[in-house]
Amino acid sequence: MYRKILVSVIVALTVFNIVCGIVLYKTETDAMICMLPEVKGLCKARILRWRYDPVAKTCHKFVYGGCKGNKNNFKSYDNCMGLCAGK
Repeated sequence: MYRKILVSVIVALTVFNIVCGIVLYKTETDAMICMLPEVKGLCKARILRWRYDPVAKTCHKFVYGGCKGNKNNFKSYDNCMGLCAGK
């Protein structure tokens, strides 16, 4: 009887740790993206994009060249703020 309960508790805790680990990793990854510096890229296009500024805690416009940037590069203010500021 106690063995079944113990096994159930161990299984439940393992599942909980797996689920929470995935959630924490995603959150950590999002935070890392939002901390990346502005990178205009090497190409010559002039594409208006948004990037998160962790000091100002808001998103700012910048001109993206079209290639070789990083993930702190959003198509809209709402997408930028949604991921980085939770709004």
